[in-house]
Amino acid sequence: MLEVFAEILEENQKNSVQNPKDYFVNGLLYCGKCRTPKQTRSELFGIIQKPYVPCQCEIEKERKEKEAQQAWERSLKIAQIRAKCFIDKRLEEWTFANDNHQGDASAMDSVHQYALNFSEMLKDGKGLLLYGAQGVGKSYAAACVANHVMDDGYTCVMTNFSRIINIISGMFQGKQEYIDTLCRNDLLIIDDLSAERSTEYADEIVMNVIDTRCTFGLPLIVTTNLTSAQMKQEENISKKRIYSRLYEMTIPIEYTGEDRRKYAMRENYQKYKELLHLSA
Repeated sequence: MLEVFAEILEENQKNSVQNPKDYFVNGLLYCGKCRTPKQTRSELFGIIQKPYVPCQCEIEKERKEKEAQQAWERSLKIAQIRAKCFIDKRLEEWTFANDNHQGDASAMDSVHQYALNFSEMLKDGKGLLLYGAQGVGKSYAAACVANHVMDDGYTCVMTNFSRIINIISGMFQGKQEYIDTLCRNDLLIIDDLSAERSTEYADEIVMNVIDTRCTFGLPLIVTTNLTSAQMKQEENISKKRIYSRLYEMTIPIEYTGEDRRKYAMRENYQKYKELLHLSA
């Protein structure tokens, strides 16, 4: 036992690094930088030893190194999550911070509050239904939420039903497994509902995804150019079921205002008009 103890003490002393400015107080080594002890007295089996202990600056150095490692691991994880989220990588720049404030300010504020309170929304399984005319900022707002929650470490996928239907149509097996995997993300965003082809088969897939998401109790964000009246007055039974389930799972927010795409087109036209010396 004494031999084992001696080996431990010897190994401990190897870890003790004495710097030129270190000094001794009552026989114990002190750090010349932070002026805290690098040794302590202990007695075991009647033997008094002075084992190494980390001083405060060494403890602080270790803490910072650990935080840096954790920050690197976190940034790597977020990069991997974001890489799986967007079909179009440009959406990574669609953030609340980059918003040009040319859309519906009231609706955008509500969406921002949703993102800020996402942990609560995740717990409740409550999503958003962003509806309104084309180009008023619904997709931008949804991508802002995606980027915000991913920065907090949540998993997210932003896609559309046209893509989902095409993927499933090309599969011979594993269709439900694909839907289940898609729906297990902390947040699922379906952009531009009603843009997909309208068939009985397509409606079945749309309903399957929404029902699966509801079964998992996880939030869903959907954007659509449909109006509230169109969804509520829908007569097609399949679509009526879809819209009814969406209203059950989400908080509806209407987006109004000018088509942001037209504004961007005007800006681009002015730029190229000057470059090409166009008169009209």
